[in-house]
Amino acid sequence: MIIFQQLNLVDINEQGKRYKYERPENCPKCNSSKIWGHGFVARNFDGYPYCLYLKRWICADCNCVISIRPLNYFPRHHCLIQKIYECIEYRIANGTWIRGPDLNRQRQGHWYKALNKNIRLILGFDWAEKMLDGFQQLIAIGQCPIYRPT
Repeated sequence: MIIFQQLNLVDINEQGKRYKYERPENCPKCNSSKIWGHGFVARNFDGYPYCLYLKRWICADCNCVISIRPLNYFPRHHCLIQKIYECIEYRIANGTWIRGPDLNRQRQGHWYKALNKNIRLILGFDWAEKMLDGFQQLIAIGQCPIYRPT
């Protein structure tokens, strides 16, 4: 189970496993208060040349493993939400992709195609004129706009 918290990745990078994480009050699955530390898990984020270790917990009652994720990242993505939005906005305005070391055109194309598909399937309107509105609407209803099922 993933829960989102306000995390400072710069501090996590500097302090490593000594960073003070906010322990969840209750298990999000069974609402038990018996939450124990369950080590750390390595996660990649753009701008960091190596993995950052994020804390995780386990519920003693239901064995649910609780991982945390920064608020400004989508699940299963390494790039900031704002950066993804800017890439799609740039593509719509200029017809080309942003160039950069962490932003190749294939990666941006995956975001663009997934957003297009999710707008049509979930929101049910033509994406061409309202793609950025669709991005915001999908977030508002709790959907990841660039989610691509495996």
